[in-house]
Amino acid sequence: MRSSMPLRLAGAILAVAVSAGNAAAHQVWIEQEGAKASFYFGEFGDNLREVSPGLLDRIPGFEPKLLGASGETALKAAKGDKSYALDGSAGKGESIVATVTDYPAFERKKDDKPVRTVWTPAARFIADFKARTPSLALDIVPTGKKVDGKVEFQVTYQGKPLPKAEVEIVALSGWGLERKTGEDGTFAAAFPWKGHYVIEVKHTDETPGTRKDEAYDAAMFVTSLSFAKADGLDSPAAPPAAKPN
Repeated sequence: MRSSMPLRLAGAILAVAVSAGNAAAHQVWIEQEGAKASFYFGEFGDNLREVSPGLLDRIPGFEPKLLGASGETALKAAKGDKSYALDGSAGKGESIVATVTDYPAFERKKDDKPVRTVWTPAARFIADFKARTPSLALDIVPTGKKVDGKVEFQVTYQGKPLPKAEVEIVALSGWGLERKTGEDGTFAAAFPWKGHYVIEVKHTDETPGTRKDEAYDAAMFVTSLSFAKADGLDSPAAPPAAKPN
């Protein structure tokens, strides 16, 4: 377990086949500053944000939503040079969620055999640690509880707790933690620094299926949960912004 060292989310990088060649698919996440929320594609722990023109253009359409006590509200996303600007923000008890469902399928090797795979990156942003109800295929939500003073979260897949899932937690400075969920899908963590954090989990479902008339052998999911802490220690400096691919 790493407790206080740079942590790169390299496990989220996949080789994906697209018409113009192979592109690196990283993670997606949401940041919110005041009333402004933005959707990013890249590697948060490496301070890498893909741009347009560039790999940001490879993200197909997605439908962000604001989830609150009154239900869900569709948000609009406007692509800029470094992110998609969303026309809404999350308040206490609310979430913004977004899932990319149209990324082109690709082939990966397993036991020297090609496996046709679909990749589904998703993101959830929360403004506090109040309990949330899972809604993404692979999701991370706070339970509203604390364990030994640490914030408790639960990882679910298709609405059910996901045990033994490997979780990575990273701050923009590169500081990070690793956790593994228990049998009930929960884990707990403390966040010492002020500023933005991203929690990431991955899961591969080897069940064959079809997505929009395209058959696949396996489905890979990468989901992030992001938030910003207003209290805590002053964060170490972020690494220099990485050059977009």
